[in-house]
Amino acid sequence: MEACAVHGDYASRMRALLTFAAFSGMRPGELMALDWSDINLPALRVTVSKRLYRGSIDLPKSNKVREIALTPPARDALLSLPERDGPVFLSKAGGRMCAPLLSSYWREVQAAAGLRFDWYMASKHKCVHHFKWSWGCRTM
Repeated sequence: MEACAVHGDYASRMRALLTFAAFSGMRPGELMALDWSDINLPALRVTVSKRLYRGSIDLPKSNKVREIALTPPARDALLSLPERDGPVFLSKAGGRMCAPLLSSYWREVQAAAGLRFDWYMASKHKCVHHFKWSWGCRTM
């Protein structure tokens, strides 16, 4: 997370995206298509009804709308963002985040931190680990 500082003023947004991804388990295309209208903060729920795929908004990969729990770390990541309307995760230019931009942003973080792994795989594994320990499934 410290390596996100490579993005200057955008670092806090990058940290929020990575934290939300790690504690929600959402796929990259679902994160990029997420709008504030999909989030119910009082109920701690997120409706996953779409994904950004090859530049277009489409149904999620499963072709099913689903609702997921908004975990406290994911909620806190959202609350760190100044907007509450439109797309949740914005690019540096203020538009909707897309896969090529996120990949380029991540490459800079990787270089600054000396990492060699894909951000999505890392966030997915963090999410699985978090839920495994949260649910009391501690056997290996």
